[in-house]
Amino acid sequence: YAHLGPAVSLPVPLRDVLNRAVGSLRTHYRDGAHRLRVDVAPRAELVRGNPLVLEQIFVNLLLNAVEASSAPRCVIVTAFPALRPLDRSVETPFYICVRVWDDGPGIPPDQRRFVFDPCFTTKQGSPGLGLAIARQAAESLDGMLELTDDETGTCFSLHLPGWEPDA
Repeated sequence: YAHLGPAVSLPVPLRDVLNRAVGSLRTHYRDGAHRLRVDVAPRAELVRGNPLVLEQIFVNLLLNAVEASSAPRCVIVTAFPALRPLDRSVETPFYICVRVWDDGPGIPPDQRRFVFDPCFTTKQGSPGLGLAIARQAAESLDGMLELTDDETGTCFSLHLPGWEPDA
């Protein structure tokens, strides 16, 4: 795995980091090959972390969403305040859940448990490191990345520490 950057904890505007990630994938998104919709709820605009690491996570997730097949895809990114999934105590810090969903063919049930394994891939010519690196990067930010059950398409849920300006 590559080291993705220093352990910094800054307030990062979610829309800005998503725009930079999409910009680096402009041949997929801006040229109309795929449609992208981003919905960021109030109080979900700022996350805590390293902007470069966050951008790499989103590049990996957004690229994965459109590489599943050659057909045009709809990708929807939603962000909203949430509790960290595995710790639902009252003392849980403020988190933001960012879901990246696509209307592609989905991940077959027999492959779901392997998607975060290094070198696991179903794509020709891919090293299979994108999701493994994205998960490691999320954990380095005190976050969590998981494959979410979805009846249509594929959905990844990324939980990141939120930034509350008043805190």
